Amino acid sequence: MGGYAEVLPLSHEEIAAIVSLLPLVHVEFALSEADYFTAVVADTASTAMAWDDYLIDHAAWFFSRPGQDFLRWIAPS
Repeated sequence: MGGYAEVLPLSHEEIAAIVSLLPLVHVEFALSEADYFTAVVADTASTAMAWDDYLIDHAAWFFSRPGQDFLRWIAPS
């Protein structure tokens, strides 16, 4: 196994925690992007994209069958 595991191997429990938090991280990112596009850039089209596509659509995807399959695929066995 290469990559990050060569630097800091994670336990089964740590990997499971990361997989569990992945949908939440996407929510936080989407909210951060929506705030940036609203407050800093003042770009309503990009704000709507961050809200609709990043927040709403990604959240729905994580609960969809493909999203659940993905989370199971990256989860430790």
